[in-house]
Amino acid sequence: METWLKPNRRVLFVCLAPLLILVALAIWLCQAESPIRFWVGVGLLPTALLFSLMLVSRTLRRRLGYRCGNLWVDLGPGKPVSVPIDAVECFFLGSRETPVSGRWGLQSRAVSIVVRLTEKAVHYHDRAVTPSLGTWREGYITILGSWCEPISPALVAQLNKRLLAAQRQAADNVNLK
Repeated sequence: METWLKPNRRVLFVCLAPLLILVALAIWLCQAESPIRFWVGVGLLPTALLFSLMLVSRTLRRRLGYRCGNLWVDLGPGKPVSVPIDAVECFFLGSRETPVSGRWGLQSRAVSIVVRLTEKAVHYHDRAVTPSLGTWREGYITILGSWCEPISPALVAQLNKRLLAAQRQAADNVNLK
């Protein structure tokens, strides 16, 4: 699968650091002579390793990918959702309130990438996604910039260029059949 938009690995690695410290603490406790410390370490180690592995697997998942005429959108804990490339109109810059906006009187906005779907692709207009990663409503997929690689006008132009090339290739494949 070709990666079009990567996750924000910096944030994920910052979150991984405390988990690795917890793993090291659990290993240290497992080597203790005290039975209480030993069993605390034994209980802590699998949990810390599990959370670390889950976070590492999250760093490997792309936000947007392309394969075999489909745009793959990953905005949730489950499998990525495939959208036919001909159902995608364009990418553009947007901005959206962050999940913490409104809490404790804070107002914050983040840059985002918006994927516009065609009006005729009604089947793909709405999906349930993780709100902290983005939204998918009424034919617009909004990917919050906090959880993907740095967003710039150049990145959006590159996404639109890839989209156009993929749509042309899909049209050529249809014409050959």
